[in-house]
Amino acid sequence: ARLGGDEFAVLLDDVRSDEEVQHLAQRLLGVLNAPGEVNGRTVSVGASMGIAMIPEHGTSIDEVLGNADLALYAAKEAGRGRCETFAAWLGERSRRQMSIEQELRVALSRSELYLEWQPIVDAQTWKVRGAEALLRWWHPTSGAISPVEFVPVAEKSGLIGEIGAWVLGEACRTAVQSMPGLCISVNVSPVQLMRVGFLDDVAKALKDSGLAPQRVEMEITESVFLDDASTALVNL
Repeated sequence: ARLGGDEFAVLLDDVRSDEEVQHLAQRLLGVLNAPGEVNGRTVSVGASMGIAMIPEHGTSIDEVLGNADLALYAAKEAGRGRCETFAAWLGERSRRQMSIEQELRVALSRSELYLEWQPIVDAQTWKVRGAEALLRWWHPTSGAISPVEFVPVAEKSGLIGEIGAWVLGEACRTAVQSMPGLCISVNVSPVQLMRVGFLDDVAKALKDSGLAPQRVEMEITESVFLDDASTALVNL
């Protein structure tokens, strides 16, 4: 059955073993991932699959489909073109991510986000020539939450625009107030760079702080070019 978009569901009845499910899943993936021909051209359509068992992984339709969906996302994160079976830790991770997203939405207004600074040193003269701004989050009850955990959530939820603009503004302000003559480096998320309003955020940070533009360096990961990079190229 087609669930919507490019998602489909397969319901197996009278399953005798987990191996039987895995065998059929691999057969389906083999067919779906095989290249086909359209108007004389070879076309590849990739497919990934998530598996949930009844009743081990749910007893209601919503619960089973939701857990199969979590397994599907795990398959995509593991490299696509494969299948994964739901495990309890996937549900725990999903709940953790939802909790982080909810708390992250108010973290800025509560002043829980802050910057730490890592010196950039000239290896020949051993003089500090600048500093890199590192985003950190101290939650009032959970303590330090790693950017490795909350930045991807910010990117997926769309919060990275607001947070990234704050980082730019705070970094430029700190550079003017506390780091005279030094260059500062700011990490820019690929998702942030693909926003239409990114240049406006940079311009506002420079104008509000009075920082000279040549004192700011942007660190941009090459993964920005793996997806649709048209807006990112314009911004660059």
